[in-house]
Amino acid sequence: MDKKTFEERVKRSIQVQMFVFQSKNGRNTQPKISNLNFNWWKPSDGKNHTCELYFEGEFTFNTPDPDIGSFNHELDKFQGIQFRFFKDLELFNDGEFRKREISLDDSDDIIGLFLSSSFDWTLGGEANNTTVKFGYEYSAWDIELES
Repeated sequence: MDKKTFEERVKRSIQVQMFVFQSKNGRNTQPKISNLNFNWWKPSDGKNHTCELYFEGEFTFNTPDPDIGSFNHELDKFQGIQFRFFKDLELFNDGEFRKREISLDDSDDIIGLFLSSSFDWTLGGEANNTTVKFGYEYSAWDIELES
């Protein structure tokens, strides 16, 4: 496999995982993925490559009352939902996300790095008035690339 094929597989796999996330957690609208970056390197002692993937996910949901306590409660609840979902995923050397085999404690992955939040006052109590953004970083090791 070459780098382009690996990266295309990763992009498709992220789309599938976003669909699964949305299906399991109907409280959010279409998740948006941005700032997708692939960093490649080859360890000096090995023949295979490592890819570090970083992306940001933006999610929207409803906060029924904009008071700071309600907002914080809804934000905390959603942060827990996204963390529980993404912590169970691992990026494998074929470019696919699957159920985690390596303990999160033993990996270099960063799951749900909080980046920002906002509340749209113009929508009041209407649906999906809160937007949050989280960062994710996954590493895939021992990727055999064609020369």
